[in-house]
Amino acid sequence: ILPFIDRIIAVSESTKKDLITLFNLSPEKIKVIYHGLDERFFKPSSHEEIERVKKKYKIKGDYLFFLSPLHIRKNICRIIKAFEIVKEEIKKNPKKFSEVLKEKNLQLVLAGKEGFGFSQMKKKINSSLYKKDIILTGYVEPEDLNPLFDGAKVFVFPSLYEGFGLPLIEAMARRIPIVTSNLSSMPEIVGENNALFVNPYKTEEIANALITLLSDNEIRKKITENSLERTKQFQWKKTAKETLKIYQELVS
Repeated sequence: ILPFIDRIIAVSESTKKDLITLFNLSPEKIKVIYHGLDERFFKPSSHEEIERVKKKYKIKGDYLFFLSPLHIRKNICRIIKAFEIVKEEIKKNPKKFSEVLKEKNLQLVLAGKEGFGFSQMKKKINSSLYKKDIILTGYVEPEDLNPLFDGAKVFVFPSLYEGFGLPLIEAMARRIPIVTSNLSSMPEIVGENNALFVNPYKTEEIANALITLLSDNEIRKKITENSLERTKQFQWKKTAKETLKIYQELVS
């Protein structure tokens, strides 16, 4: 089927490279058009909204935030292990984290529907010494997303593969420090200096990046200062305009 396709729209340069490699396609057939970001992610949320949402999802302290379907490729089990390492480090040296963490307890909030391989993740949670601090929200209502982002100390997203990674630009719009993967589309979408990048297969790297962002305000500020500006490049009007242009070229 693929040789008879006139054009393919890919959501990232990373996806374009994958298509060329897997299907031996001509690069000229593939046009990269980025996704856009919903304008609601640029609207501020109040302290009251943050507290309302924390109460709704039974979040009691400072927290790390993950948002996406709980699918095995999202690397949830390593996130949990990294969280355990961070908790142990906080126990050993609480003063190290005093500038960033204001609450007595750090939690991990995993937001999203259950996906493929969830039973493995659930087993990992149940066996964790810190299972009481791991919160599964299930599906999150759209109006709760901004307050959940805004209340978080770090957005953790070391996925094993993403074609694009919408939650990353959502977190960037909220100016939340990000830990994400150094492979697939993630560095391309986030931009070079707008996150701490890790090898997602190395739990220690994930944990060390989290420890850095939970203990160093200067690095937190540095990687978020340009993130909002970066997200303005992702506009649905631009996506629609570029997609329409492809259709017009094909029928002309």
